[in-house]
Amino acid sequence: MSYSARAERFFSAVFSVFFPLIFFLTLNSCSSNRLAFLDAGGGRHSLVLDKRIAPSEYKKENFVLKGQVMSYEDENYYSRLGVDISRQDGRIDWRRLKAWGADFVILRVGYRGYVSGKVTVDQRFHENIKGALAAGFDVGVYFFSQAVSEEEAVEEAECVIENLKDYEITLPVVFDPEHILWDESRTDNMKKSGWTKNALAFCRTVERAGYTPMIYMNMLWQSDKLDLAKLSAYDFWFADYEKIPQTPYRWKIWQYTCMALADGVNVPEDKNCLVDLDIMILPK
Repeated sequence: MSYSARAERFFSAVFSVFFPLIFFLTLNSCSSNRLAFLDAGGGRHSLVLDKRIAPSEYKKENFVLKGQVMSYEDENYYSRLGVDISRQDGRIDWRRLKAWGADFVILRVGYRGYVSGKVTVDQRFHENIKGALAAGFDVGVYFFSQAVSEEEAVEEAECVIENLKDYEITLPVVFDPEHILWDESRTDNMKKSGWTKNALAFCRTVERAGYTPMIYMNMLWQSDKLDLAKLSAYDFWFADYEKIPQTPYRWKIWQYTCMALADGVNVPEDKNCLVDLDIMILPK
């Protein structure tokens, strides 16, 4: 996903090399609560801290990266390693991936076409969820959203619910709203209020069906595209490819790279495939 589409992962990774995200506290006459940062394209953005949103309690010095594997532990929390998977990752050897060290997976259920608007189930979803559950993974799922209305967001949630009916998952159902960086899309003119309403509609629908909702976002989405105060009832899955997560807010899952090699994950041609890795923070 990384954001979930493979092309967006590629562009984000390239930009992160040439325009590293710089996140720092800016003290100015307007507000001591304003955080300023540079996005991947070099443009200046700012995020005004909202005290209604739970702050991060994690200690920067406790994030440890060994090789490709990130971990976190303090007196209150510990982390688990995960991978997020879609059909672009090819056929997965789930037992090899488990032996490699992954504890959980988040699978793409489906996506909405960014031009056509058609809702499509990920071509490998049922294969993937059966394999992941059989190998003993904790499983969550996500839907790549291009909804332009609350009705479409509900339709996306209902697609997830329908395709989960034969499975038991233990991790959240994630709303994954994204911009299409490489092409024109039906969501190009979406406003913050629209994205927020769609997120609420999706989350409330899956919650009524008995699942735990979650919302995927990066720093720009937190500053410009989502009203986090209205979404504070839900956990965040935060994407940020820096050494430590830069958001000031509490998150549950951190997608820390989109450029990893994981044993058991192969593209259809049987070659190694770059994948997203995540950590999930849990209380002790």
